Amino acid sequence: MSGAATHQSKSLSFSERLTQYLSMRRRKWTGGTWLIKQSQIFILPNRYGLYAGFLVLASFAMGYKVQNNFILLGVIFLFLVFMLSLIASVRNIQGLQVDIHLEPYYFADGVQHIRLALRKDQPAFNLKLCGPMGDIPLDLSNGATSLLVPVGALARGVYDVPPLKVETLFPFGIARAWSWLRPPGAIVVAPMPNQQAVQAY
Repeated sequence: MSGAATHQSKSLSFSERLTQYLSMRRRKWTGGTWLIKQSQIFILPNRYGLYAGFLVLASFAMGYKVQNNFILLGVIFLFLVFMLSLIASVRNIQGLQVDIHLEPYYFADGVQHIRLALRKDQPAFNLKLCGPMGDIPLDLSNGATSLLVPVGALARGVYDVPPLKVETLFPFGIARAWSWLRPPGAIVVAPMPNQQAVQAY
């Protein structure tokens, strides 16, 4: 018996829904190790990044109007910091390798979990994994980590593995970079066995 693939998840923003749709139309994860490439990473400034961008534009307008070279040099410095922040955010996720382990079946009692193993040739910082039941911080300061990811309290049936998102605000917290994961395989949830004593039958 197969169940409908329904997972409880927090509402996604428009940019998250759009990038999730775009990522699902690209190369699919069919098995083995998934390698996050630069083409699979999305990046946007957050509200602090927008504030920084407004500050750069306002400073440039003021420096140009009063013809002050020191202000213009400051604008160039802020612009370089902003661009380097975008590059560092992408590099922090790029090259991340992900493996998934699914149990042959799960019981419909409590919350089901999948195991992910993540590794990177170089340490990564300020990463988190966004799943259907919340965000999980990732410690890749040593280049590798393994964790159990809750996917929901599912009833009996067969479910697709829900999409997962790896996200970072590294290094200055003014830009958010993320990449979507759609792990292969299915979550098979079996009914919980009746644990009555033998004498009860």
